[in-house]
Amino acid sequence: MATKKNPVVFGLTEFFGNLVELPTSTWVDHVLVYHPEMVGHENVIQQVLKDPFEIKESTLYATGAAFISEPLLVFPEGIRVLVNYTDISYQKGAATGLITTAYPVDLINYQRPNLGKTVYRKRK
Repeated sequence: MATKKNPVVFGLTEFFGNLVELPTSTWVDHVLVYHPEMVGHENVIQQVLKDPFEIKESTLYATGAAFISEPLLVFPEGIRVLVNYTDISYQKGAATGLITTAYPVDLINYQRPNLGKTVYRKRK
């Protein structure tokens, strides 16, 4: 996926078993610009990708998913991480993906996020 021309902040195997990467360009030019609260919280992004509270289909990408955390100490309403995969079979661990954004949940301004159906929810 990433080449020397497109360095990554990190790559990891997420909940479904797919390799996903956060391109440096996405981190610097999008996340840090539009969601500056995420500065220094790469580890939180990694954790929600590995152990999400909920995963919903993306309405932005046909092969995308939103990974959602539970409330966190640093982000009381949690965070969302959007991944765009190379293939619809991402739920079977048969794709690779790029993180396109990560941001704190804002239940006041965005009570109804533009997300699709739930594909996974952690049991309590």
